[in-house]
Amino acid sequence: MSIRIPKKNGDLRRVVSEKIIRVAAATLGTAAVVSILEVLFVYDYFLNSLGKVNAIVIWIILSVLPFFILKGHRLLLDSSWDGKVIAVDYTARVEPITKVNASRIMKRTHLCEIYAETDGGAVKQLTLKLEDASLTLPVSVGDRIRHYRGLEYPVIFDKPIQICPFCGYDNPIDAEECMICHHSVIKLEETEK
Repeated sequence: MSIRIPKKNGDLRRVVSEKIIRVAAATLGTAAVVSILEVLFVYDYFLNSLGKVNAIVIWIILSVLPFFILKGHRLLLDSSWDGKVIAVDYTARVEPITKVNASRIMKRTHLCEIYAETDGGAVKQLTLKLEDASLTLPVSVGDRIRHYRGLEYPVIFDKPIQICPFCGYDNPIDAEECMICHHSVIKLEETEK
């Protein structure tokens, strides 16, 4: 049985679907534009100076570049799963604010790495970037969590607070929607499998 976002959380399903459609449309659109430009303008140059194989390789690289820029490979490789947390590691790293210019302005990025063992025995890892608003997640060793494909934060079973799987904010247990991003909150019970 595959784990899907519940029907009552239709807004989260829509967000994930829109993300997948956006990545696919950008990749296909760029591939079409690169193909047209290559045929109209630079095909002879690439073919004569680089050879047929190299021209095809350059076309493939330029065509699939937006797929990786928009992190489509993560969506493609991601899957939904649930399991028991076996380790939680909080770390911080310093990185430049922008990667485009060579500014010396740095910021500290807080990371949370969660390792969970699924019911099938596989070990899954989630690496989450934590914002200043929530520098810790209420996840501890032994907790049961569920990760949905396309959503960043896991849903935690049987906790007095609910983590929004979209933005990671802590919400009261009776909240129907996130107080920050206003997406619906997925409710789980310990008996659920």
